[in-house]
Amino acid sequence: MSTESLRIVWVYPDLLSTYGDRGNALILARRARQRGLPVEVLEVRSDQRLPATADIYLVGG
Repeated sequence: MSTESLRIVWVYPDLLSTYGDRGNALILARRARQRGLPVEVLEVRSDQRLPATADIYLVGG
């Protein structure tokens, strides 16, 4: 197994977090860890640049 982390990016929680997006990020991370995957969750606010690479981008409704 690779030692690289599964990268989950929560996009603009300050603007778009109206539908339980934090919970989605937490559950995805937990389920990945239960399967032995290292996980990195990044919260990217609207005044920050999005990372060019990630495995999952969570965007609010």
